[in-house]
Amino acid sequence: MMQFIKLPINYEPRPYQRPAWIAMTREGIKRFLDVRARRLGKDRNHFSMLATCAIMFKGAYIIAIPELKQGRSIFWQEPASDGLLFHDFISPAVVSTNSIDMRWTLFNGSTIQIKPYNKLSDLSKFRGNSLAGILISECAFGHEELYETIEPAINENNGFVFINSTPNGENHFYDQYKSVMNDPNWHVSFTAFCDAYLDDANTIRAIPDEFLINSNMSEERMRREYGCDFSVGGNNTMFLNQMDDLIEENRFSEFPINLNEPVYCSWDHGYNDATAIVFFQYIDGWITIHDSYMLSKHLMIDHINHLDGWFKENKAIKGTQFLPHDGKNTNDQTGLKRVDFVNENGYEAFSMPRVSTKKDIIEYMRANMNRLRINKRAFAVKQKLYAAVEDKTKMNLTWKHDDLLDAISYAFHAIRLGLCDVKQHHHRPRSNTSPRKKGWLER
Repeated sequence: MMQFIKLPINYEPRPYQRPAWIAMTREGIKRFLDVRARRLGKDRNHFSMLATCAIMFKGAYIIAIPELKQGRSIFWQEPASDGLLFHDFISPAVVSTNSIDMRWTLFNGSTIQIKPYNKLSDLSKFRGNSLAGILISECAFGHEELYETIEPAINENNGFVFINSTPNGENHFYDQYKSVMNDPNWHVSFTAFCDAYLDDANTIRAIPDEFLINSNMSEERMRREYGCDFSVGGNNTMFLNQMDDLIEENRFSEFPINLNEPVYCSWDHGYNDATAIVFFQYIDGWITIHDSYMLSKHLMIDHINHLDGWFKENKAIKGTQFLPHDGKNTNDQTGLKRVDFVNENGYEAFSMPRVSTKKDIIEYMRANMNRLRINKRAFAVKQKLYAAVEDKTKMNLTWKHDDLLDAISYAFHAIRLGLCDVKQHHHRPRSNTSPRKKGWLER
């Protein structure tokens, strides 16, 4: 007995998704790219479109998702908030399933299989396939060479391509979006959260206030994941996830200075550029950055005067001044080594050993930023960590030169070396180059 299947199965496209269905079923379009905000059903829509193609045209179809574990969770095992599995959008057409390979076989011989594409080695799984169609999910977060890997097989079979993602900076997904947005062979759509949030009359209105108020999401992540802002973050933004977590866990807030514990300072002293100083405390495992300071092309005494004013205003205990390894160099303005000049002006200074590689301190920062708190007066520190971009011109992991970032990293370096143990505060060497004059602490 002939079986009739109504397509799409168990699925009704939302208003902003219908143009893609019309393009596929009435206009013969076979290439689709969707820039979509979170929670707008991009995978469900593209899966239903891919399943419809697999039922109508016999062939091998692939769902590509960055991580295999993620694919098993989203497409194979876990129901959505409405209780539906992805299997429910294809179940009447399925004759067998393979849970190990995550593959559906349909009544007409078509297959749909889930595969990862995060690593270069994953791409070999896509070569040599006779592809009738592919869904590339979260394209901005997977390997950038996937599309050029599968394109010959797709073109040979005149197959279907469904690409979707939330932005992740101006990376390969952004480049592909820009390259096909005006191509008549592609259906391209861009839907931010506010574009899709419709009232009963199907009129577009803004994101509801209660969503914004109740969300603990950082402004940057909100712009990226719900506003589809390509300019925020990305794969080469070094501390994006750590800073998102910091904001969402309320670790950018008003943190009072503990007046019973020292405030340390980490320096990046400029020659022809700015000198940056970061004021921080390290108490009970928490790194709290209270303030920062930057001044270009000024005398060493100007920086000392700023320190004097800051400690007097905040009634804080003077902690060690951590200078980088070149703090042992002689300053042309004073004729003294920098570390000695700071010592001579009422502070305990220490010139730290050189960081072995910038990669080491970056990885240490990433691993320990869950213990970082930033006082709201140190807004520049928050902005700088959010904007820290990897320098792709260098062989090893590093950031583009930045004085404040360097000063922040020296704070982490001092903690890593165990130089901020409060119990040892008054027992560390006053200088690693020369003895201090008597009475320095009381000046």
